[in-house]
Amino acid sequence: MEYTRKTTVILLIGLCLAAVYGHPSLEAGQRLLGVREWRFDGEVDESTVSCVHGHYPPPFCTATNVALKHDTKHFIVYSKDADVEFANQYLFRVSAEPRDNFPECHQTIEEAYVFTFYFYHGHSNYFHLHKDTLFPIFLLLRQRTSDTPVVLMPVVELRRMAEVDWDSGAFSEKHLDKYFIQTLKTLAGTDNAILPLDSDLIKASPHGHTCFRKAFIGAPSLRSVERSPSFMSDFVEFMMARLDVQPGHPGTPLVGIIKRAGRRKILNEDELVTACSRFVQTELVEFSGMSVREQVSAVQKYTVLVGMNGAGFMNAIYLPKGAVSIQLAPYNATQLNVKEFGEIVGSRGPYLFWRNEHSDLTRPVPGDVFNSQANTLVHVSEFEALVQQALALGVNKDLWTPESERKTEL
Repeated sequence: MEYTRKTTVILLIGLCLAAVYGHPSLEAGQRLLGVREWRFDGEVDESTVSCVHGHYPPPFCTATNVALKHDTKHFIVYSKDADVEFANQYLFRVSAEPRDNFPECHQTIEEAYVFTFYFYHGHSNYFHLHKDTLFPIFLLLRQRTSDTPVVLMPVVELRRMAEVDWDSGAFSEKHLDKYFIQTLKTLAGTDNAILPLDSDLIKASPHGHTCFRKAFIGAPSLRSVERSPSFMSDFVEFMMARLDVQPGHPGTPLVGIIKRAGRRKILNEDELVTACSRFVQTELVEFSGMSVREQVSAVQKYTVLVGMNGAGFMNAIYLPKGAVSIQLAPYNATQLNVKEFGEIVGSRGPYLFWRNEHSDLTRPVPGDVFNSQANTLVHVSEFEALVQQALALGVNKDLWTPESERKTEL
């Protein structure tokens, strides 16, 4: 693929063109590293595109020599023989044109990852950020053999798997310190770039083309690694290193119970703390308002972490080695990702599960036909037994002595 430069300037770290793309929440270096101003002049290799079933959205496509046409917001494949039907049936719009139609590019990206980013009604979700963004993009980064900087291009959906929200405010200045932007920055590090695929990119050149030497569109399947202890260990090590968080090495057992706000609350959390404190140190932990780094740091002291099914429980993957995670679920909840959560946190270490089986201990939410949002009064004696079971597992085995054995020793 032959190009000549439009200018002699190569946009690398430190080039101050933040205003061009209008994303002040992302540093200029992170946003523009690997993006160059080129124009096509001469022959260009025919586009190639191959798609397989990916993670989310379903097609995961690898393409070379393609372009994003700004006025139509379509990815264009320049090949008369390209089969774009599979790639075009979900979120992204892909069209095929003859190779001779290859445009002048106002910018060319050497290698890009175009992927969905969970953001609805002004909020994101810690679980979906990990499951649908961090895990698959880390998998791609881990498989790379090239030193060429990668441009991460997150895209927000207006409707699930149906339409891109080009006017999303996910990457605006007001979200500068939000945890979902922090996760993107952590993933990119200082070696790669972030360039959101939204209207600000289009406005920079309304009738232009962003061209890609190579682009991965969608997210790769996680089937081969999602239950792999080695994958989860590598991911956690990667994130903690990027966040500069040291792994915890607790010297005494400590149980943390995650405090939730809003839906799926544990209504008697103070009673549980009091009950368990009779035989092991126990406390509440609240992640609300914490940065990503603060959340990951906070769990390094726990040997047991208990949480109702929900986003905060994703922090269990960052627990110290050998620590035990316990997932709780409401009574008769039929539409929760309990199994997914169990597979994820279970791949990193000892894991236990408890479901409320007592109808009199559930407090339904009006209109919740699946009972997935119900609040729960956790059965105290069952909870005590669950925590004692956890204290016999993993790192706790060498740190905790059951009360019956302590009396025998006396």
